[in-house]
Amino acid sequence: LLRATLSNKKPLVSLDYEISLAGSYMTIQKIRFEDRLLFHVECPEELGKALILPLTIQPLLENAIRYGMEEMMDTCEISIRTMKEGGLLIVEVSNEGSVFEDGLLEKLQDGTKNAHGFGIGLVNIHQRIQMLFGDSYGLSFKNQDEKAIAIITIPYKTEEDDYA
Repeated sequence: LLRATLSNKKPLVSLDYEISLAGSYMTIQKIRFEDRLLFHVECPEELGKALILPLTIQPLLENAIRYGMEEMMDTCEISIRTMKEGGLLIVEVSNEGSVFEDGLLEKLQDGTKNAHGFGIGLVNIHQRIQMLFGDSYGLSFKNQDEKAIAIITIPYKTEEDDYA
């Protein structure tokens, strides 16, 4: 995990690569939490070549562990779900055991909510997405079916040439 993180110098990576890195991180967490942690990935094979910013999914998983898993004594399910909607790639990271505060991203950005390590990562992901793809894209949050869901929305692209 560390080698992959430090050796990647590309501005975009395949979704397959990013999910593989996230899976390595979750393997470490499953050793830590054992049977209390359930992890699922739903990624249709045809989306694997889609391009995404590196290190966008793993910090969301880290956030899910911090605010979901560590606060619960029961089993916690954390999931990654990817889909293509029109010209968009949507990546959802959901967890049980926590909820997102209304307007969280805006509060972190304007300083009305203090980031305690993890909030900085959320703002960083959002800003990196917007810098590369534009203000129509980024990170958003919702609560649904007793789960906190972080949503990455970016253009669906499979060729890096457009962003070089």
